[in-house]
Amino acid sequence: MEKGKLVLLIAILLASLILGGSYYASEVSKQQSIERQQQIELQARTEQTKEASYFKNQTECETYSKVIKDDIDKDNLSPFSLGESSVFEMIFYSPKDNSCLYATQRISDKGEREYFVFNFLAKSKITSFRFPEQFGDYKRFILEYSDGKIRL
Repeated sequence: MEKGKLVLLIAILLASLILGGSYYASEVSKQQSIERQQQIELQARTEQTKEASYFKNQTECETYSKVIKDDIDKDNLSPFSLGESSVFEMIFYSPKDNSCLYATQRISDKGEREYFVFNFLAKSKITSFRFPEQFGDYKRFILEYSDGKIRL
């Protein structure tokens, strides 16, 4: 009889360990799943905040378009333009510079074209690209500085 009780006690102990281990493993799995879900939700909220911020900044930049176009028109009418004219291409918010950048295209009286990129808020020229030789560089620059939002 003693041997039977001992076997029963060992069986109950083993069953308890197996059930306890299974329960613990399922709880760990649930916790990991909850943490993964929270991480996904946090990333989604962060992305939404980033997109909302970009949209707000882009909208603010677009309000400067008229000022830029008026300045370009004034420069085109100047007697000092020497047969060259500029055309407003676009304005966009650049997360990389945290500023409003705009592009113009200058066309000479000989038909030569060149693209210029300016920082509106800093009132400075950033770079320029000759067409057609550097047009690929211009497209890459716009893509990079617009954080992939503008593709030409």
